[in-house]
Amino acid sequence: MYTAEGGKIGKTDEVVYALLTFSGVVLVILALLTVYKGLASDIVLSFAGTVLGGTIATISQKLGRL
Repeated sequence: MYTAEGGKIGKTDEVVYALLTFSGVVLVILALLTVYKGLASDIVLSFAGTVLGGTIATISQKLGRL
């Protein structure tokens, strides 16, 4: 995978951690919008399900390489 640093190839683990961190931040923002601004809870649930599914798939792939 190419990173945003001029096409430099980064380690897969770093990319996975960056995506999980970004997903966590977005999840917290969506949860706060749901609580304070009345965002539909279906949006948060859909995003959380997608993140959870991606995490499980990533862990499965990593365990398969060991």
